Amino acid sequence: MLPLKNQYRKFPTLFTVAWAILAVAIFLIDLSVPLGVADGMLYVVLVLGGLLVGERRLIIGGGIC
Repeated sequence: MLPLKNQYRKFPTLFTVAWAILAVAIFLIDLSVPLGVADGMLYVVLVLGGLLVGERRLIIGGGIC
């Protein structure tokens, strides 16, 4: 299996769309959970995934979410 960074270079649109879908899913989970539950930590997955790929656009996008 190729490293994740090489796979990103092969399919950049696929990774960007997957990150967007993941961000929307996390946001919907965040909306459905009652107040007082610490589910904001799920957004860390977006930032760490961007770091794993090494693509600045995904890191910044995950941080903005």
